Amino acid sequence: MAKFVTPQVELVGLPMIELDGLSRYLTRTDQRDFLDTVNAASEAGLSDGEILCSFFAKLCYKSLVLGKNANVSRIRDVNGNLQSIFDTGHGSVLAHANFNFVVWDCSRVATHEQCRHRVGTVLEDSDGSGRDFGEFADFDTAISQTSGRFVALGVSTDPNTGEEVPAPIEFVLDPLLEPVKDLGDELLDITADYVRRMRERLGVSKMSFDRKKRYTSALRRFANNGQANEIGLTVNITAMRHQTELRTSRFAEWEIRKIWTQIYNIISTRWPNIYYGGEKIDTGDGLFEVRGLQVTGVPRERPKEKAFDALRAKVERGEELSLADFDL
Repeated sequence: MAKFVTPQVELVGLPMIELDGLSRYLTRTDQRDFLDTVNAASEAGLSDGEILCSFFAKLCYKSLVLGKNANVSRIRDVNGNLQSIFDTGHGSVLAHANFNFVVWDCSRVATHEQCRHRVGTVLEDSDGSGRDFGEFADFDTAISQTSGRFVALGVSTDPNTGEEVPAPIEFVLDPLLEPVKDLGDELLDITADYVRRMRERLGVSKMSFDRKKRYTSALRRFANNGQANEIGLTVNITAMRHQTELRTSRFAEWEIRKIWTQIYNIISTRWPNIYYGGEKIDTGDGLFEVRGLQVTGVPRERPKEKAFDALRAKVERGEELSLADFDL
């Protein structure tokens, strides 16, 4: 029988301030008072990543301490500075802090949707400050996922004998498919059995490692998109805010929503300021969506967003939809 699984997420890595180096810089540039700001932020529970983003934002305007910029008459604390960054969409400085997540028991459906967010772009304004005016700016995400080229399908290895033994296919089942789960289980058993038989006929277990890789890569063409995988994600704060709003939307695919609602819960519980401005909305299906996260210098209100809002309202009222409603 197949093994049915559900996506799970854990935070495994955080940015860290190198306090000795920061102290030396602040001492040599006569800005040591900023250490008091750092300590106050740490005591208030802010992450090192948030503090680093504020540090680099203040660096742009020589506003770490008073007296360095004649245009600056007061100094914001880190929390106030971050809220100003979120409000103004000064997203480039938020790209300095990366958070590392591991997601497991997720399908290729989810990992390939996630890979669509890989590339980011930074657009600079006239003074070179790197403020974002592009709709998709600073959204880069580092990704490492299970390789179908190297990981065999339908078999594992006995740790005692080193021999190949049958292994069930781990599969992520969309709740919509619960009524046909038994048929899906049969299909997965057939797939696993045939792939094992093909490996045996080809003699893959007796091959050198290099040839095993080539044949494993060829055989993965029989794998399905629902097969469970693991993926590592490294996202900066700008990317996290953008992807949270996009991928928790009630219109997004179920599994990617399942992943990003977990990421939201992990981060918002420990560092709620990272999702400053966002509104968590129950969607009535056991999940939720997060709206209102401004991630670039572009105003929140856009024509396309208004069209989506109108579509969402019709869905919530239970009205019948037409093709014209999707002309966004």
